[in-house]
Amino acid sequence: MQNPLRLFASPLAALMLFSAATLHTYIVWSILSDKHPVIWSLHNDTIHRKGKGADFFSVYHAARCLYEPEPHTLYNCPHDPKTPYSYSYRYLPAVACCLYPLRALSPWIAYALWVTLLEAVLILIVILIGNAISDLHTRLIAVILLLLNSPYFLELYMGQFTFLSTALYLIGVFLHIAPIFVAFAIVIKLFPLITLPAWLRQKWGLLLIFTCADIGIITNMPYTANHPRAMIEVYERNLYIHDRDILYFSGNYGLAAMIGLSLGAVGAEDAVKPIIWGIKYGVFLFSIGIVLFSKRSHIWAQACLLLLAHFLTYHQVWEHHYSAVMLIGVSMLTPPECIGYPRMLILIALVVMALPTPFGILDIEKNPQVWDPTLQWALWKKYAILLPKVAPLLMLYGVAVWYNLREGLLTLPEVWRQVRQAQALP
Repeated sequence: MQNPLRLFASPLAALMLFSAATLHTYIVWSILSDKHPVIWSLHNDTIHRKGKGADFFSVYHAARCLYEPEPHTLYNCPHDPKTPYSYSYRYLPAVACCLYPLRALSPWIAYALWVTLLEAVLILIVILIGNAISDLHTRLIAVILLLLNSPYFLELYMGQFTFLSTALYLIGVFLHIAPIFVAFAIVIKLFPLITLPAWLRQKWGLLLIFTCADIGIITNMPYTANHPRAMIEVYERNLYIHDRDILYFSGNYGLAAMIGLSLGAVGAEDAVKPIIWGIKYGVFLFSIGIVLFSKRSHIWAQACLLLLAHFLTYHQVWEHHYSAVMLIGVSMLTPPECIGYPRMLILIALVVMALPTPFGILDIEKNPQVWDPTLQWALWKKYAILLPKVAPLLMLYGVAVWYNLREGLLTLPEVWRQVRQAQALP
């Protein structure tokens, strides 16, 4: 491993890193200590949603309700005065079980501990990325982007789990301890499941897949055995596309929202759902096909493609989700052959994505009592807050496609032979 201190190869680099770390610390402290931190005026989800830590409190509240008698479940918990406020619980039962010990703490102390955990994981990611990127200038930019990107600060404010899930996955791959880390990444949030086809051509890939299945069953079975509808609730709250999810609404910054906005503007709302489903299946099949047939079998390159395919096609891509996309994009800078135009495109996409959208400028009143201020906005204003996230995501996905196709494709017999060799099949 390279020495992370090489980041300080020049006084200017040291000054830039020190400034980024200082500003990062100030913003995190503001998030922890202020009701309206310095990022409050920048985002829809800080101004117009329930409040700081609301996503974390949904899990905290569920942990407190873990052993409530029927008919109460994690997914319809009665109000608990100890929980300040929260959204409805939508994760696997195992997440609430893991946070069950925190029920003994006050909600704000538990939230502070959660933010501290995310910060510790970020430090580890910075060290890993700092050692993996060979070019000093690229490494410096990558570390600064990790320290100062607005989706990550929004993730902290909301007490979300998307960054942690992606980070655990990356750590597992980079440190070659993938099975346990990938399994827990999937338990925390389901979206890394999309990457499992990439492991078929990797040594011990089947072991990883079975490990993920075993840990998923072991951690969720104790609760689901007594609450058989739990998995149905998880599906309906995360994977099923409801009609209300496919049209544009404030805070949803994904490609699906842009398609819904565009078709809704011309009165073609009925076409939105089939088009979104078609794009979802088309992109997934295209991406999985590339992963299986690409001559390049580098696991992180393939995992990046599949993870980006998820965020490109998911029907609810909130602004904080881009904290995970930032992590994926920065990791795409690690291969030594990532030079020239691909590196330039990745860096441009990451810089644009790291910045806040123009929402803070366009939302003049900033009235927390209004759930969706964009209902009265002109169409161009809605595009103005969507494009700075969707366009960079499309750029990263395009680079990931190129990266996996640059060495060509295998034939079907060659793919089968690689799978058999990797998994030691007869």
